[in-house]
Amino acid sequence: MSSEAPFGFLFEKGTASKSSVSSPQNRIEEVDENDENISFAEYCPCCYRVRGGLCENFETNEKETNEKIRGVRVLLYAQGLDGVLVPSGDAHSSEYVAACDERRAWLTGFSGSAGIALITKKEALLWTDGRYFNQAENQLKNTDIQLMRQNEPDVPEPGEFCAQNKNLYKIGIDPTTCTLNFAEEFRRQISSTSSKPITLIATEGNLIDIVWSKQRPTRPCNEIIPQPIEFTGASVEMKLIRLRAWLDEKKIQGIVLNTLDQIAWLTNLRGSDIECNPVFFSYAVVTIHRAVLFAGGTDVNNIRTESSSLDKHLGQHWEIFPYISFGPKAVSSICLSSNSRTSSLIIALERSTATMAMSLGLEEVGIDLRLIDVSPIEYMKAIKNQTEIQGLRQAQIRDAAVLCTFFAWLEEEIMNKKQNISEAQAADKITKLRSLFIEQYRGDSFPTISSSGANAAIIHYQPTHENCSMISSNNIYLCDTGAQYIDGTTDITRTIYIGGGEEGENNVHPSVDALLCYTLVLMGHIDLARINFPDGISGLQLDAIARAPLWTQGFDFNHGTGHGMGAYLNVHEGPMGIGGGALPASKLSNAAKLRYLSDIHSGYYLSNEPGIYIDNKFGFRLESDLLVIDCPHSLRGKTLGATRRKFLSFEYLTLVPFCRNLIDPSLLAPYHRTW
Repeated sequence: MSSEAPFGFLFEKGTASKSSVSSPQNRIEEVDENDENISFAEYCPCCYRVRGGLCENFETNEKETNEKIRGVRVLLYAQGLDGVLVPSGDAHSSEYVAACDERRAWLTGFSGSAGIALITKKEALLWTDGRYFNQAENQLKNTDIQLMRQNEPDVPEPGEFCAQNKNLYKIGIDPTTCTLNFAEEFRRQISSTSSKPITLIATEGNLIDIVWSKQRPTRPCNEIIPQPIEFTGASVEMKLIRLRAWLDEKKIQGIVLNTLDQIAWLTNLRGSDIECNPVFFSYAVVTIHRAVLFAGGTDVNNIRTESSSLDKHLGQHWEIFPYISFGPKAVSSICLSSNSRTSSLIIALERSTATMAMSLGLEEVGIDLRLIDVSPIEYMKAIKNQTEIQGLRQAQIRDAAVLCTFFAWLEEEIMNKKQNISEAQAADKITKLRSLFIEQYRGDSFPTISSSGANAAIIHYQPTHENCSMISSNNIYLCDTGAQYIDGTTDITRTIYIGGGEEGENNVHPSVDALLCYTLVLMGHIDLARINFPDGISGLQLDAIARAPLWTQGFDFNHGTGHGMGAYLNVHEGPMGIGGGALPASKLSNAAKLRYLSDIHSGYYLSNEPGIYIDNKFGFRLESDLLVIDCPHSLRGKTLGATRRKFLSFEYLTLVPFCRNLIDPSLLAPYHRTW
């Protein structure tokens, strides 16, 4: 059974046949259409000769995006499809993916973490959100791919585009990378636009992988390492008890997990299969009586012997099977062996992360599914315990020391020593400073966004040594960076102005526009950080607080205000977030509604990151990390009996100063100054 497609191609199997498909090269004459002993899969998808694999060579130069798209179009004809969707995620719905799963990036050349491509027989399109508009525009130059600016006026969503196009009826997608949420959202977009019958069809293999061929990197299978209880604050056994209590309460026999950070949290294990994310490729099945982890290579003994402490760590609580053995029959066997009831099995899947391949594969073997919006593990993971909270505080102190040292070094090198420092060199310096904490530092939590001048307007700009700018004096510099320490994860942004101090021959103060923009962002940042709010309020409600100072002056920003964060886990995690204000209500997807309408509770760990970006000029973002705590103050409304609701506050964890050179004090209210 293939680790790439453990459930096969199931949700509407491709209906192409030897007789119904015509080759774009008109080379179908060698096919005997009446030979029923030959399966469609035995034909070359390029020319239809009876052979294995592609006969045409699409192993092109990595920069030849249009040639790769031509290869995909050959496969569209072969499988009788009008188009194919290429999402960003992998079989585990990961935001950041391993090199072998960077299909959309390899195909299009666009490297942002969010986006979906649609390749049809005549068009190629890429949808992405406001964080990546500038980056996508630059990276799609010299290609035939049209940028679709998601959520902008008059820009249709992928399903709406298909419904409006008279030539699109059969749209393919790899079911192992298609989440249930996406399939539902795609169908909703179609039905709201047209009554035209459009079918979402499982492709025969992943079309991008077929074109990518031997150039595609191998799937990593790195060491899996136990995370000690001194950092997790809860044992593997205790976490399983909590999950099984939920199963019992919901009268569900089991749950199948494919989300890597949920599995890492549940097992108290960490890995390094995905850059910047301490996770490992895995699936998990938990029932009332059994817990099975699918991880590692083909030999389960290799997993147990990777570390002498791993076997002891998992003990009797978890069984381990090879990653590639995961599939519907294995899940059914596990669930049946631990089910004493005669009634049908009910197994939970998380709608936002489980794939169509998982869902339909389990249904095929007779398992009844209960789709849940959010996994219970997502909620358990989000509320940090006291051990995790103490670790986060220590990680923040450590990273604040790194960044304060870095900014002092940068100013000294540029202003006093007159050295030339590039954006990439600056990013390397931060990593070098972090690595001095040799016992705690495990890597960065995402590639550092080190951007000078106009590059700061590119929200997720990423410099390379081959392609970046110099950081100059008398200019804006935005640095968004984060670390993975063994006791916590950080994500911090500061925007500074190098220069503008005491009067000097070459000293230029920031412009009036720069002062206005930075100060408005600072005001929104402070307003959110200092607010007291009722327990259970949503991130959508909090979002307007951070945007209000910007809105009063006609500014806004095309990204969320805050995201959940892990404790030595992924830098972005659910179930909650602060955002939604950048979009019209009608544009909020089901996934965005789930995230931004999720209750916020004590123990959540969130970022606070408003910004302003002016294309080709500058960008400002201020990001700090907040811990939701019970309100420590005596509130007048509570003492007067106006409400009985519990109130919460934010503990401000990030101890990195702001840039005085960019603050216009005349805009600040007294409470801003006091804070």
